[in-house]
Amino acid sequence: TPDFVPGYYPSTINWQDAVRIYPTGNLTNINIGVNRVTNFTSNYSVNGRVFKLGDGGLKNAILYAKSGNNYVKYAETDYQGIYHLTSVPAGIMRVIVHRIGFRSDSLEYNVYSNHDSVNLSLMQMYVGIKKTDELIPEHYELSQNYPNPFNSISNIKFQIPLCHSCGGRNPYVIIKVFDLLGREIKTLVNEYLQPGTYQVRFNAKGLTSGIYFYRMKVGDFVETKRMVLVK
Repeated sequence: TPDFVPGYYPSTINWQDAVRIYPTGNLTNINIGVNRVTNFTSNYSVNGRVFKLGDGGLKNAILYAKSGNNYVKYAETDYQGIYHLTSVPAGIMRVIVHRIGFRSDSLEYNVYSNHDSVNLSLMQMYVGIKKTDELIPEHYELSQNYPNPFNSISNIKFQIPLCHSCGGRNPYVIIKVFDLLGREIKTLVNEYLQPGTYQVRFNAKGLTSGIYFYRMKVGDFVETKRMVLVK
């Protein structure tokens, strides 16, 4: 209902942080926490479009409007990428937009009247994980990317052993890229993986030259390496 913003399991508005479920039978206690909307009565609105970077409007993107820590409205784009956030309060408001398969975007806006053409652009994330070896490794390992330095495209290999503390499930693997300031740039892997050796391709299109870091986290195992983008 409009009283709560859409979310993902277990309790997040960011699709990249959602936990995947692999049903093998009836599941219980799959509880999803959602955030309440603090409704306002106002004549102000914020309207615009969400664009796919380098293309036209992007449909089915979800926009979240926050005033401070409160969600005050949400909306979904239509087939042309158009959205309407109506009856929003005056003052500083943050607009966040998410779309599965795209890097998120946000902006802060000072609402003092009706605002039109408040547009956002999302860049599509191209994630491809390739299993390169069926042999089961003995330990976790994150390899240095190659080539390095690189110009736009680089490959990252990593190894996943048997997980004896996963309760019979495959280990949950997360690999993310960060900039020099520690800001998250891209999620390369975010799922359960069978034991084996894998390779994932990192496409740095749209990023500036500089030093970046990529980090693999699997349970208590965490490893970070540095890479250099030169354009």
